[in-house]
Amino acid sequence: MTHTDIDVDPPTALAHTAELLRTLAENTSAHQRHAPQFPPAAAGKGLRARGETLARVFTQLHTDTATALDAARLSTHTASDQLRALSEQDHAVADALHRIDRAGEGR
Repeated sequence: MTHTDIDVDPPTALAHTAELLRTLAENTSAHQRHAPQFPPAAAGKGLRARGETLARVFTQLHTDTATALDAARLSTHTASDQLRALSEQDHAVADALHRIDRAGEGR
């Protein structure tokens, strides 16, 4: 079995996830403010059907982007939760080892 060392600094990683969440919130807000407004007639004379298709495509792209932003937000929240749990476990193990170390000092 191969073991891989992972060096994670939870406070730094949590700061990065917090920054990412802020950026995602800003981008989501901007995205919601700018829904596509493509009138089918804008495709040109005699191209209304194409314009309607373009309007649907732009709307679907907008919806898909909103879904992707939400998925990124949820994934980042999950990563933050996992980092917090890792940090708590790391502190618990360190405390336990410290108690064992102190108990052994008296021998």
